[in-house]
Amino acid sequence: MTFEEIQKQIDQIKIPYIFKDEELFVPGKWNGRVYTIENIKNAWEFLKENPTFDDGGSRTALYLDHEDEKRGAQVYVGEVANIRFDENVGMIGDLVITDENTAKKILFQKLSGKKAFGISPAHEGEGNNIKIVNFSIVIHPAQGEKTMLSIDELMNFREKEEEMMEEKIDKIQEVLSQLSEKMEKMEKNYPYPAYGYPAYGYPEPKYPYGYPKIVIEDVDEAKNIIDQIRKIVDEIKEVTKENLSEVIEKIKTIAGIFSRYKLQAEEEEKKEEKKESDNSENKSEEKEGQNENKEEQQTEESKEEKIELSKLNPKERIEMIRNLIRKGETISLSYEDFSQLDARERLQIKLANLIQKK
Repeated sequence: MTFEEIQKQIDQIKIPYIFKDEELFVPGKWNGRVYTIENIKNAWEFLKENPTFDDGGSRTALYLDHEDEKRGAQVYVGEVANIRFDENVGMIGDLVITDENTAKKILFQKLSGKKAFGISPAHEGEGNNIKIVNFSIVIHPAQGEKTMLSIDELMNFREKEEEMMEEKIDKIQEVLSQLSEKMEKMEKNYPYPAYGYPAYGYPEPKYPYGYPKIVIEDVDEAKNIIDQIRKIVDEIKEVTKENLSEVIEKIKTIAGIFSRYKLQAEEEEKKEEKKESDNSENKSEEKEGQNENKEEQQTEESKEEKIELSKLNPKERIEMIRNLIRKGETISLSYEDFSQLDARERLQIKLANLIQKK
C-alpha cells in the first residue's frame, strides 16, 4: 500500500474509531514475570465480574504508556470493549479510540506493516490472582520505557518519503518546462510542417516558400530531454518497488514451496495411477481365470445334468428341468424335452442361455 493510499484512509478516520480483535494479554515472560494461559484466564474472569472499581472508575480504560496517574485525562485515549478469552491466544478485545491523533497513529502503523506498539495491561497481584487495573498503548509491551508518542518517528518517516517524492516531481516539472521552452523555439524555427513530398512521388523539394529543414541536433536534444523524464519516472517507480520488495520475496518463497509440493503431488499421482493400472491388470487376469473356471465348471455341471436327466423317466425329467429353470440355471435340452415346456419356461431358458453367452 502506497503512502498516498494510507493517507487517504487516515484522512477518513471518524471518532470513536474501533480496532477489532486486538491482543490484550498473552502468555509469556514480561518484565521478568511469567504469565501462563491459566493466569490470563483467571484475570479475564475477574475483569468480567468486576469491570469497574468501587468508586465507579473503569478497569477497561485505555491510556498512553501506563501514565494514567501522571498526566490524568490528557493521556486517556478510549476504552477496551468486547473483552473475551481465547484458549489459543489469551485475552483479546476491541479498542475504542476516542483520541483522533492516537487513532491515526495506530492506523498508520497497521497499514504500513510496521508493528511499532501493542497493548499492555496494568494489574495488581500475581499468578492466578491478577486483577486488571487498566490498559495502555505502549511501544514494545513490557519491554522498555519508550512511549507511544515515539510513533511520531514513523509519521516523520512518511513525511520524509513524501518530501523525496515532491523533490522528484519538482525535477520532472523543471525538465518539462525546459522541454516546453525548447519545443516553442523549434516551432518558431519550423512554422510549417514538412509534408514529405517524396512519399507522393514528387522530386526532392527545394522549399520555394522558405520551409526550413529540421536540424538533427534539435531532434537529438528533444530526445535527450525525454530520456531524462523517463529516467526520473523510473526512479519514482523504484520507490514503489522497494516498498514491495519484502512482499515479492515472500511470494517467491511461497511459489517455491508450492512448486515443490506440486511436483511431489504429481509424482504421488503417477505412482497411484501405476498402482491402479497394475491392480486393474491383475484383476483382469483374475477375472479371466475365474470366467474360464466358471465355464469349465458349468460345462461339467451341464454334463452331469445331462447324465442325471437321461436316467429319469420323461415325467421326472420335465419336473427336474422346471426346478432348474426356477433356480435360473443354464441347461441344455433335447428338442423333445424343450417341446414339453410351456412358453414361459422356454423363454426363460432362451434368456438364460443368451445371458450366459454374453
